[in-house]
Formats: sequence, C-alpha cells, structure tokens
Amino acid sequence: MKKQTPIANTIDVTDYMIQYDSACKKLLAHKIILAWLLKSVVSEFHAISIHEITNVCIEGIPSISQIPVNADEPNPLILGMGSEASAYHEGTTVFDIRFHACCPKQNQWIRLFINVEGQKDYYPGYAIQKRGIFYCSRMISSQYQTEFTKSNYDKLCKVYSIWICMNPSKQDRNTITRYYIDKENITGEKQDDPDTYDLLCMIMICLNTREPYSGTGILKLLNILFSPVILAAEKKKILESEFHIMMTKQLEEDIKHMCNFSEFVFEEGYNSGFEKGTIDGMKHGIEQGIQQGIQKVIQQGIQQGINQGITQGENRFSQLILFLLANKRYEDLEKVSQNADYRKQLYQQYNM
Repeated sequence: MKKQTPIANTIDVTDYMIQYDSACKKLLAHKIILAWLLKSVVSEFHAISIHEITNVCIEGIPSISQIPVNADEPNPLILGMGSEASAYHEGTTVFDIRFHACCPKQNQWIRLFINVEGQKDYYPGYAIQKRGIFYCSRMISSQYQTEFTKSNYDKLCKVYSIWICMNPSKQDRNTITRYYIDKENITGEKQDDPDTYDLLCMIMICLNTREPYSGTGILKLLNILFSPVILAAEKKKILESEFHIMMTKQLEEDIKHMCNFSEFVFEEGYNSGFEKGTIDGMKHGIEQGIQQGIQKVIQQGIQQGINQGITQGENRFSQLILFLLANKRYEDLEKVSQNADYRKQLYQQYNM
C-alpha cells in the first residue's frame, strides 16, 4: 500500500472536517432538536410543549447554510454535503441555521426570527458576543420590505441568535448566558411595554462534551449529541429514554453519520498518542515504585503506569487533535505529531 504524504493526510483531514461540520448542522436542524432548544432558552416557548413547538410553531424546513448574513453578498445556495466546501473557500458568510417560529402571546400569534450557530472556535480573534449581536442586527434589517414597508416599524419581529460553543474555556463549560435589550430609567419612572424595545437577543450555550454526562436539560442533551466519545447506539438510547426523542430513520442516520466522522478524528489521534502515553506512563510507574522501595511494587507500578499512560495519552492527544481541527489549525496537525516539545507546549497552553 502506498503511504500518503503529510500534505495528503492534511487534505483528507480537512475534507473530513468539512463533512463533519455539515453533519453537525444537519443534525442540529432537526425540528425535535430545535424544539428542545427553543423551549429551554427562548422565553416565549417556556410554557409550550415540545410536541407543539415541533409540529406547530416551527415554520417550514429550517434553512442550512443557505442565507447570506450580508444581504449584498451573493447567495451560494449551499445545499447539503456535496457543496459545503464552498462556504470554506468562497468567503461568503452564511447563517448556519435560519428559520421562523410562531408562538401565542396575548391572544395572538407572534413571529420570531431564529438563527442557530455551531461555534467550534471559542477564541476566533474577536468577541463571539459581538458577532452574535451583528447577526441579530442583520436579521432585524432584513425584515424591511419583507415583514414591513415604509415606516410600519410596529411589524418588526423579534430575533434570536443562539450560539452553541463546542470547545469553551474550562471555566465557561456547562453555562448558558443571555444578552438582550433592557431599559434603564435615568430620571422618573417611565412605563414601557418591553415588546416595543426587547427585539433582539443573543444566547451563548457553552457545552462540556469532554464530560458528556454532565449538565442537565438542554446542556446534557447537546453534550451527549455532540460528544466525540459516545457511540451512536448509546446516544440514541439516551435521547429516547431521557428526552423522549423518538428515532426517525433520518435522525438515526444523521446521528450515525456524525459519529463516524468523530471516530475518524480519534483514530488519527490514537497512533501518535499511544507511544507518548506509554513512555510517560512507564516513567510515572517507575517513580511510584521507587518511592515504595519494593521491587514487586516497582513492577506493578510500571504496568499500572503503562495502562494509565496509554489511556491518558490517547485521550489527551485526541482532545488536542479535536481542538486543532475544530479551530481549522490544519498546519499544526503534522507539527504536533512530530514535535514533542510543541505538543507539550499546546497541552500546557490549553490546560489538557
């Protein structure tokens, strides 16, 4: 068998990540998943059942990577897996998922604009909150000539931009934060209807997929769903038993599809992490045995250290590979597999 060059391996990994990204969006866009999301973090849906949100409130089919964030950019018409790469190479910024949802309020139905984003890079070089507010603003301005014309501003619909952060900092894991418009009376007590100004809301959901069984409610659901270490069969079992999400054929296929890409990432990390983990484990075991001063304990310590080191080496290197891939740092993939010092530097930098 012909051995692939490093650049060929990088191209393969990049292609897998593009497909993995598309698979995550497709899975997240299932109405039953969106319904859990809306009920959990959007106040207008707190009192509405998952069944009603799924079958009545969410309008049509959610759009995946089709609507440009900037109206003056051409629509790339990215439809599904085959053309996902154009979003990476053409520079067009598109909403991950966009849809409309209606809900009853004060004896009438109101319409909301909803955007859901899967954010892998927690430190993209700017504040994610500002990008979320920008997306909200674009959804507000896009309503001119569609939801209202001329000066009929009372017809403006409220917008939500929900950001699901896959790799947040350690202190931010398993948190949900809401950013919205509020008012402050500087002088006097002016009375206002919040519906006249509370028109945009950005929500950040920071997951902990490294400990997928942590968290409760929507946090646990998403941790399980996007965990790279839980098999598809186990995910389906938990979704059915704990969240009463019945498996349709399409949902089952999409879960399996995403898990296949996750397994590829861990297989890539295994080969490089195995050797270093074994060496570190042997060193740890010998030191532990010497401290005991007994030869038998030394041998036991070595074996225990080997086993522990293999596991730690696999997990830690796999986490690093996932992080680099998620942040599109493809040039670093080869470097961390060949340069132990650089690998150690990244372990310390990202507290792994």
